[in-house]
Amino acid sequence: MASDFYINGEIAQIAVDDYPGLTDGYGDAFRHAYWMALNSEMHGKDSALEFGLLHETSHVNSSASFNMDMNNNTWGATWGASDLNNAFNFSSFYHAFNSSISTGEISIINEDSIPEEFDDYDPEDDGSGGDYTEY
Repeated sequence: MASDFYINGEIAQIAVDDYPGLTDGYGDAFRHAYWMALNSEMHGKDSALEFGLLHETSHVNSSASFNMDMNNNTWGATWGASDLNNAFNFSSFYHAFNSSISTGEISIINEDSIPEEFDDYDPEDDGSGGDYTEY
């Protein structure tokens, strides 16, 4: 299970390589939520959240960064668990994530990093060079 979480973390990292705000911004929030969604789809919401908490408590973070990460981990794990009966793919996650920014469900400290128009990014291109987002 831990190796799946590690691989999913690498997939999430690759997906945001060109996104703005990789520290406390849009890219950081997306990476955390996407990582947890992948983990939740594979191993369930509870396991994903438990691993996410272990990850967050294994290094020093400001309380604001910790809270941001935990909120986005929870959002991603919940989305991944609720999407089990649908086609989990990068595009559907991308659109749900960006919609949730507008509703305030996603936490982003550096709000200046939020793209003015989400269409600047191609949701079909996860940056991995392959389709590793569908199981």
